[in-house]
Amino acid sequence: MKMKIYFRTLLILACLLPTRSSAQTNFILILSDDQGWNGTSVLMDPNREDSRSDLYETPNLEKLAQRGMVFSQAYSAAPKCAPSRMSVLTGQSTARHGITNTSTSSSTVDLVKSTNSSRSIPVGEETIANWLSDYDAAYKSAHFGKWHLGNGGPTPGGDFGFDEGDGPTANDTGDNCVNTFSTSECDDPKLIFTLANRGEDFIRRKHAAGEPFYLQLSHYAVHGGVEYTTDSKAKYDGKDADGLHQDAEYAAMTEDLDKSVGQIMDVLDELGITDETYIIFTSDNGAGGLSDNSPLFEGKNSVAEGGIRVPMVIAGPGITANSHSDFPVVGYDLAPTILALAGETTMPADIDGVELDQLLLTGAEPTRTFPMVFHFPHHGNNAYDMSSALIDGKYKFIVNHTDRHNPDDVFKLFELNQDIGETTDITTTFPLKARYYHKRLRDYLIGINALLPALDDGSGAADVDQDGWDDAWEMNNLLTFSYNPTDHGSLNLDNAGGDLNSEGTLLTDPLGGLTGPFDATVTLEVDRLDLGNTRMNYAYMAAGYTVHYKVFEIGSSIAVIDTDEAISAPAGQFVITGMSNFFSATSEGFVLEYTVEDDQGVLCDPMRETVKLNPVLAGSCIEFTAANSSWGYASDWATYSNVYEMADRDFTVEA
Repeated sequence: MKMKIYFRTLLILACLLPTRSSAQTNFILILSDDQGWNGTSVLMDPNREDSRSDLYETPNLEKLAQRGMVFSQAYSAAPKCAPSRMSVLTGQSTARHGITNTSTSSSTVDLVKSTNSSRSIPVGEETIANWLSDYDAAYKSAHFGKWHLGNGGPTPGGDFGFDEGDGPTANDTGDNCVNTFSTSECDDPKLIFTLANRGEDFIRRKHAAGEPFYLQLSHYAVHGGVEYTTDSKAKYDGKDADGLHQDAEYAAMTEDLDKSVGQIMDVLDELGITDETYIIFTSDNGAGGLSDNSPLFEGKNSVAEGGIRVPMVIAGPGITANSHSDFPVVGYDLAPTILALAGETTMPADIDGVELDQLLLTGAEPTRTFPMVFHFPHHGNNAYDMSSALIDGKYKFIVNHTDRHNPDDVFKLFELNQDIGETTDITTTFPLKARYYHKRLRDYLIGINALLPALDDGSGAADVDQDGWDDAWEMNNLLTFSYNPTDHGSLNLDNAGGDLNSEGTLLTDPLGGLTGPFDATVTLEVDRLDLGNTRMNYAYMAAGYTVHYKVFEIGSSIAVIDTDEAISAPAGQFVITGMSNFFSATSEGFVLEYTVEDDQGVLCDPMRETVKLNPVLAGSCIEFTAANSSWGYASDWATYSNVYEMADRDFTVEA
């Protein structure tokens, strides 16, 4: 007998979710400059001691972390400051807003010409300051410190919504001890305490006036050149000279920055508005050469983890103290998050960020309509410069628009939860997943008219690399200069139609036939499950798929009780055989490990789940999830109707 299960979507009314009111909700964003993920004494990842510095001490950030939530997988929107700052203000990726570098100049290396980045925020561009005042006219906003986006900067009555600001400041504005990039010692290094004092004054005035506020303190620290106070420097002289971080002067500058964070926290406590104010601390990009980002790979100017993974701590009303999240977040999430925490329910158009308010208040993770994107089409001296990247949960896909050393380095796929140092490329292990991310990244960049690199030898020819392909066609499809017929031209990327050579000749879509591992239609049927004599007869799937199963005793990671042989589906027939070895399931159930693949390779990671409930859809894979009922001996499904409501299930895996 087969019974069907029907899934219902539970709609939770928005009115039941925790929200904030703008009446007394203030926001302070403290943005450091060039501070790496491990550049504080806060443990960014509770499972990794190397996610904090072995030298730098930031006790006030530790205090902030104790009051709120620490993010282990937080990213700046770019590996450079100006693009990242624009994303913080607008909620957009750098690919969308067009500021992808700190320079407008273009360069050509090995025929690959970088894009001409925009350098200034457009006059009239709306920012988080505009949106807050549109939502509630009582809001007052200030931006003190590094702007680096031109066009007059944040000034009273200016174009970008701020009521107070410093104007068009840049890196050298903060060189206070001496106006050079040299090591210096003075009482106000990098204008750290000037910014803190201005922020404190703004807070006091807005509080006295009863006005909710948004304050952005964009520090010049810890960017080079290094500046520090005498007292902080003395603390680190000769300390821990053999660790990962050894620079006493840089450590002193880091602690001076931390003191300014403490000053802002102290004034909130004094005024009694700590419980009415959200404080966000993060960095504009990873550390450059002044601080080692290990265990992360590379640093500033690279879309590798060392260039974009940054510290982030958020504290404020409703956020559980000493909490932690490993949900991936990015700088362009901050604007919509602030708006949502203020009470706004309608987000601006054309933003890429998601609201993190429910993650902060309840732990509920938001759903992204598209993975996080990092676009840096510019030459440099780092691995993964002139690159674009996509991060989707634990997976990171990188396209090198050029690789002067090894054409096999064009595409990279990493599993970050297992490989934070990006040492093991898994594109050959999961080729369909890599191709799918290739297509998604390409379609996103083209869909928003992102600036892409070009091939150019100065002649104006359409095929300057003489590979038989139109240069614009291959670069727009992220095939890159290195991805040519000699190296890879026989590949049929989408498994539909001709190879790259024929598609390049016809200028057709080389990925058009790729439905991807998340688009497969799968039909699943199960007749019965005997827990004394374990038989799963049968799972039906579309032809061409293979499922590998292993069954383990609960709590065992070694002893395999039963395993099948991989059997491919002949023309719409079943692909999973019955598993007929005898064993006794415990009250907690048994463990099922499986992978799903098609004729092109693995679609899903090996997964291990405790089997207690019916199969349900999860991403691209078949997953078994836990129920609160205990197992016992069963000869058919009907005996366990309280656990299993079906033996017949059709579903479609969607992107």
